Amino acid sequence: MRRTIGICFFMAMVLGGAMLAVWTAGSSDTPDIERFSTEPQLEADPVEVTEQWEVAESMALRENARYVIGEKDGFLVVYESDGSTVYLETNIRLEHLSQQEQETIKNHIFIRDDRELYDFLESYTS
Repeated sequence: MRRTIGICFFMAMVLGGAMLAVWTAGSSDTPDIERFSTEPQLEADPVEVTEQWEVAESMALRENARYVIGEKDGFLVVYESDGSTVYLETNIRLEHLSQQEQETIKNHIFIRDDRELYDFLESYTS
């Protein structure tokens, strides 16, 4: 019985020592106010993170796109998801659109479904 109590006491001491070692290794010399700052710590440049997000979002749109809107001979054209097969040629001239809209269309717009396509086209023909 004494031996069992001695082993349990020894294990409790070892476990307590291990817990103390982990706790002291986790704490640093900085005050708690600095350690638990509410301001987010950025690991990367915010501009770089934004660019990475835009690239990831653009790739996701491309993968889920059923149609691609682009330009052909000065007109707005709807391509199938492969980006080369013409789905629909419109009579919407790019020269009648703003410079920003022209650039956006020249860089392609990715459309997910028929509803989004017809809503887009309706906004340019109305």
